[in-house]
Amino acid sequence: MRFIGRVAVSRALTSGTHAIEVEKPPEFRFRPTQFTWLQLDTAEGPDARPMSLATSTTRPRLEYAVRESDSAYKRAFAALRPGDPVFVAGPIGDFVLDEKRPAVLVAGGIGITPLKGMAEYATDKGLSLPIRLVYSSRTQADIVYEPELAVLERQNPHFRIVHTLTREPDGSSWRGRTGRITANLLKETADGLTRPLYYVCGTPAMVDATLDQLAEMGLTEDDVRIEAFRGY
Repeated sequence: MRFIGRVAVSRALTSGTHAIEVEKPPEFRFRPTQFTWLQLDTAEGPDARPMSLATSTTRPRLEYAVRESDSAYKRAFAALRPGDPVFVAGPIGDFVLDEKRPAVLVAGGIGITPLKGMAEYATDKGLSLPIRLVYSSRTQADIVYEPELAVLERQNPHFRIVHTLTREPDGSSWRGRTGRITANLLKETADGLTRPLYYVCGTPAMVDATLDQLAEMGLTEDDVRIEAFRGY
Protein backbone atom coordinates (compact mmCIF):
# COMPACT_ATOMS: atom_id res chain seq x y z
CA MET A 1 0.00 0.00 0.00
CA ARG A 2 1.17 3.53 -0.75
CA PHE A 3 -0.19 6.68 0.83
CA ILE A 4 0.66 10.21 1.93
CA GLY A 5 0.47 10.52 5.70
CA ARG A 6 0.53 13.60 7.86
CA VAL A 7 2.88 13.94 10.79
CA ALA A 8 0.91 14.11 14.03
CA VAL A 9 3.80 14.19 16.51
CA SER A 10 7.48 15.07 16.16
CA ARG A 11 9.62 14.83 19.30
CA ALA A 12 13.08 14.24 20.67
CA LEU A 13 13.49 10.93 22.50
CA THR A 14 17.02 11.47 23.82
CA SER A 15 19.67 14.07 23.05
CA GLY A 16 20.60 12.17 19.90
CA THR A 17 17.40 10.43 18.76
CA HIS A 18 14.13 11.68 17.27
CA ALA A 19 10.70 10.16 16.66
CA ILE A 20 7.67 10.97 14.57
CA GLU A 21 4.12 9.63 14.56
CA VAL A 22 2.23 9.57 11.27
CA GLU A 23 -1.51 9.31 10.74
CA LYS A 24 -2.41 6.11 8.89
CA PRO A 25 -5.42 5.12 6.78
CA PRO A 26 -7.85 2.75 8.54
CA GLU A 27 -7.18 0.10 5.90
CA PHE A 28 -3.40 0.04 6.44
CA ARG A 29 -2.40 -3.29 8.00
CA PHE A 30 0.97 -4.68 9.07
CA ARG A 31 2.40 -7.42 11.25
CA PRO A 32 4.32 -6.73 14.47
CA THR A 33 6.65 -5.36 13.48
CA GLN A 34 7.42 -4.89 9.79
CA PHE A 35 9.01 -1.89 8.05
CA THR A 36 7.96 0.56 5.37
CA TRP A 37 9.68 2.89 2.97
CA LEU A 38 9.43 6.44 4.25
CA GLN A 39 9.99 9.21 1.72
CA LEU A 40 10.84 12.73 2.84
CA ASP A 41 11.59 15.98 1.07
CA THR A 42 15.21 16.73 1.92
CA ALA A 43 17.60 19.55 1.05
CA GLU A 44 18.92 17.28 -1.69
CA GLY A 45 15.50 16.33 -3.06
CA PRO A 46 13.03 13.50 -2.34
CA ASP A 47 14.65 10.55 -0.56
CA ALA A 48 13.06 7.25 0.51
CA ARG A 49 14.58 4.91 3.09
CA PRO A 50 13.50 1.62 4.70
CA MET A 51 12.31 2.42 8.22
CA SER A 52 11.23 -0.06 10.88
CA LEU A 53 7.90 0.67 12.49
CA ALA A 54 8.40 1.51 16.15
CA THR A 55 4.84 0.79 17.19
CA SER A 56 2.25 -1.95 17.13
CA THR A 57 -0.51 -2.46 14.61
CA THR A 58 -2.85 -2.00 17.60
CA ARG A 59 -1.88 1.67 17.94
CA PRO A 60 -3.61 4.48 16.01
CA ARG A 61 -0.50 5.87 14.29
CA LEU A 62 2.70 4.74 12.63
CA GLU A 63 5.78 5.60 14.64
CA TYR A 64 9.37 5.89 13.42
CA ALA A 65 12.56 6.80 15.26
CA VAL A 66 16.13 7.51 14.14
CA ARG A 67 19.52 8.24 15.61
CA GLU A 68 20.31 11.74 14.38
CA SER A 69 23.21 12.42 12.04
CA ASP A 70 24.29 15.09 9.56
CA SER A 71 22.84 13.29 6.53
CA ALA A 72 20.24 15.17 4.50
CA TYR A 73 17.65 12.50 5.29
CA LYS A 74 18.21 12.55 9.04
CA ARG A 75 18.17 16.36 9.09
CA ALA A 76 14.87 16.37 7.21
CA PHE A 77 13.44 13.73 9.57
CA ALA A 78 14.32 15.71 12.70
CA ALA A 79 12.91 18.90 11.16
CA LEU A 80 9.44 17.42 10.51
CA ARG A 81 6.57 19.18 12.24
CA PRO A 82 2.88 18.30 12.79
CA GLY A 83 0.97 18.58 9.54
CA ASP A 84 3.96 17.90 7.29
CA PRO A 85 3.35 15.24 4.62
CA VAL A 86 5.43 12.06 4.26
CA PHE A 87 5.12 9.29 1.69
CA VAL A 88 4.72 5.74 3.05
CA ALA A 89 4.99 2.48 1.09
CA GLY A 90 4.65 -1.00 2.58
CA PRO A 91 4.50 -2.95 4.79
CA ILE A 92 7.50 -5.14 4.02
CA GLY A 93 9.56 -7.81 5.79
CA ASP A 94 9.34 -10.93 7.91
CA PHE A 95 11.04 -9.71 11.11
CA VAL A 96 7.78 -10.28 12.99
CA LEU A 97 6.72 -11.73 16.31
CA ASP A 98 6.00 -15.47 16.38
CA GLU A 99 3.13 -15.88 18.82
CA LYS A 100 3.84 -19.60 19.32
CA ARG A 101 7.34 -19.38 20.88
CA PRO A 102 8.66 -17.42 23.88
CA ALA A 103 10.61 -14.36 22.74
CA VAL A 104 13.97 -12.96 23.76
CA LEU A 105 14.32 -9.49 22.26
CA VAL A 106 17.91 -8.27 21.97
CA ALA A 107 18.35 -4.58 21.14
CA GLY A 108 21.26 -2.21 20.74
CA GLY A 109 20.57 1.54 20.74
CA ILE A 110 18.01 2.62 18.15
CA GLY A 111 17.51 -1.06 17.29
CA ILE A 112 14.83 -1.03 19.97
CA THR A 113 12.28 0.35 17.48
CA PRO A 114 10.69 -2.83 16.03
CA LEU A 115 11.12 -4.67 19.33
CA LYS A 116 9.15 -1.97 21.15
CA GLY A 117 6.40 -2.57 18.59
CA MET A 118 6.43 -6.29 19.34
CA ALA A 119 6.15 -5.64 23.08
CA GLU A 120 3.30 -3.19 22.50
CA TYR A 121 1.45 -5.72 20.38
CA ALA A 122 1.77 -8.50 22.97
CA THR A 123 0.66 -6.12 25.74
CA ASP A 124 -2.28 -4.63 23.84
CA LYS A 125 -3.48 -8.08 22.74
CA GLY A 126 -3.15 -9.51 26.24
CA LEU A 127 -0.95 -12.35 25.02
CA SER A 128 0.34 -14.82 27.61
CA LEU A 129 3.52 -15.15 25.53
CA PRO A 130 6.66 -14.80 27.70
CA ILE A 131 8.82 -11.94 26.38
CA ARG A 132 12.21 -10.88 27.73
CA LEU A 133 14.08 -7.81 26.48
CA VAL A 134 17.85 -7.37 26.74
CA TYR A 135 18.60 -3.76 25.85
CA SER A 136 22.14 -2.39 25.52
CA SER A 137 22.62 1.39 25.58
CA ARG A 138 25.66 3.61 26.01
CA THR A 139 24.41 5.50 29.06
CA GLN A 140 21.22 5.83 31.04
CA ALA A 141 20.46 9.06 29.17
CA ASP A 142 20.73 7.17 25.88
CA ILE A 143 18.01 4.61 26.61
CA VAL A 144 15.49 5.15 23.82
CA TYR A 145 11.81 4.81 24.79
CA GLU A 146 12.71 4.21 28.45
CA PRO A 147 9.38 5.56 29.84
CA GLU A 148 7.30 3.69 27.25
CA LEU A 149 9.10 0.41 27.93
CA ALA A 150 8.67 0.83 31.68
CA VAL A 151 4.91 1.29 31.20
CA LEU A 152 4.74 -1.88 29.09
CA GLU A 153 6.62 -3.83 31.74
CA ARG A 154 4.14 -2.66 34.41
CA GLN A 155 1.14 -3.47 32.22
CA ASN A 156 2.30 -6.86 30.97
CA PRO A 157 3.16 -9.51 33.60
CA HIS A 158 4.78 -11.63 30.86
CA PHE A 159 7.22 -8.90 29.74
CA ARG A 160 10.53 -8.31 31.50
CA ILE A 161 13.38 -5.91 30.70
CA VAL A 162 17.10 -6.24 31.39
CA HIS A 163 19.07 -3.05 30.68
CA THR A 164 22.84 -2.98 30.37
CA LEU A 165 24.97 0.14 29.84
CA THR A 166 28.35 0.20 28.10
CA ARG A 167 29.57 3.75 28.80
CA GLU A 168 27.82 4.95 31.94
CA PRO A 169 30.08 7.51 33.68
CA ASP A 170 31.72 6.53 36.95
CA GLY A 171 29.91 7.88 39.98
CA SER A 172 26.45 7.95 38.35
CA SER A 173 23.29 6.83 40.11
CA TRP A 174 22.97 3.76 37.87
CA ARG A 175 22.75 0.53 39.87
CA GLY A 176 21.84 -1.80 37.02
CA ARG A 177 24.00 -3.94 34.76
CA THR A 178 26.95 -2.60 32.81
CA GLY A 179 28.98 -3.97 29.92
CA ARG A 180 28.17 -5.45 26.57
CA ILE A 181 25.72 -8.26 25.91
CA THR A 182 27.34 -11.63 26.63
CA ALA A 183 26.33 -15.25 26.22
CA ASN A 184 25.96 -15.49 30.00
CA LEU A 185 23.58 -12.53 30.06
CA LEU A 186 21.51 -14.05 27.25
CA LYS A 187 21.37 -17.41 29.02
CA GLU A 188 20.34 -15.75 32.28
CA THR A 189 17.64 -13.73 30.54
CA ALA A 190 16.22 -16.81 28.81
CA ASP A 191 16.26 -18.93 31.96
CA GLY A 192 13.02 -20.87 32.32
CA LEU A 193 11.89 -20.37 28.72
CA THR A 194 11.24 -23.37 26.48
CA ARG A 195 12.74 -23.04 22.98
CA PRO A 196 12.72 -19.24 22.88
CA LEU A 197 13.10 -17.38 19.62
CA TYR A 198 15.72 -14.64 19.65
CA TYR A 199 15.06 -11.35 17.82
CA VAL A 200 18.24 -9.30 17.40
CA CYS A 201 18.18 -5.71 16.16
CA GLY A 202 20.89 -3.03 16.06
CA THR A 203 23.91 -1.98 14.04
CA PRO A 204 25.57 -4.63 11.85
CA ALA A 205 28.47 -4.84 14.33
CA MET A 206 26.09 -5.34 17.26
CA VAL A 207 24.07 -7.96 15.38
CA ASP A 208 27.22 -9.86 14.35
CA ALA A 209 28.56 -9.83 17.92
CA THR A 210 25.25 -11.13 19.28
CA LEU A 211 25.10 -13.86 16.64
CA ASP A 212 28.52 -15.01 17.81
CA GLN A 213 27.20 -15.19 21.38
CA LEU A 214 24.13 -17.15 20.29
CA ALA A 215 26.27 -19.55 18.25
CA GLU A 216 28.39 -20.09 21.36
CA MET A 217 25.16 -21.11 23.10
CA GLY A 218 24.53 -23.72 20.40
CA LEU A 219 21.58 -22.01 18.76
CA THR A 220 20.84 -22.38 15.05
CA GLU A 221 19.28 -20.08 12.45
CA ASP A 222 15.90 -21.62 13.28
CA ASP A 223 16.15 -19.98 16.70
CA VAL A 224 17.19 -16.47 15.59
CA ARG A 225 15.71 -13.57 13.62
CA ILE A 226 17.85 -10.53 12.81
CA GLU A 227 17.39 -6.96 11.61
CA ALA A 228 20.55 -4.90 11.04
CA PHE A 229 20.34 -1.09 10.84
CA ARG A 230 22.87 0.40 8.44
CA GLY A 231 23.37 4.12 9.00
CA TYR A 232 22.60 6.80 6.42
